[in-house]
Amino acid sequence: AGTVEATDLVTLTATAGAIRDDNVNGTMITAAAMALDAGTFIGQTGAIEQVDSAVQSISANAAAGSVFIAQNGAATLVNVRAQGAGNDVTVSSSTGDLTVATAQAADQVVLTAANGSIVDDNIQTTRITGLGVNLTASGAVGSLSTNLDVDTAVDVITALAQNGDVVITETAGALVSNVRAQGANHNAQVVATTGDLT
Repeated sequence: AGTVEATDLVTLTATAGAIRDDNVNGTMITAAAMALDAGTFIGQTGAIEQVDSAVQSISANAAAGSVFIAQNGAATLVNVRAQGAGNDVTVSSSTGDLTVATAQAADQVVLTAANGSIVDDNIQTTRITGLGVNLTASGAVGSLSTNLDVDTAVDVITALAQNGDVVITETAGALVSNVRAQGANHNAQVVATTGDLT
């Protein structure tokens, strides 16, 4: 995708193919919301090959591939899925918070808020699902406030809050691989509602 603009919703569908970026970071999808649906993959790894967006709401489904999105500004991951063995969801935001509702990958979910926090949507039944999750924020990852912990259902948890708390609730037990809450007077909290923490 190059430049696609709408005041409300941008919908791109490649029923039997991929949604690719034009390899120009300055061109992007701009709208209140975007819905991307591909038969294979959405964007690719690399500095210029991710699908670039400036939206408030992100929905994306890759039926047989990974999802790579570079977001400009705060956004909510309403429903982002990468289906098929070994496929990942990778979403980064250059500025603003990433609010997580549902992010699901067959392999890894990697979320980065370079100048913001990773925030829960305040709904306990929506979560990050995959073999592993890697969360990095310049602020916090989740919050100690009621229902604002980041909800996960993964095997391995990695999280870095460069200036804030890390608060994660895991539904089935996981390996807490590398979890760090940096900055003064911040906390790292991982709770497993069932299963073991290693």
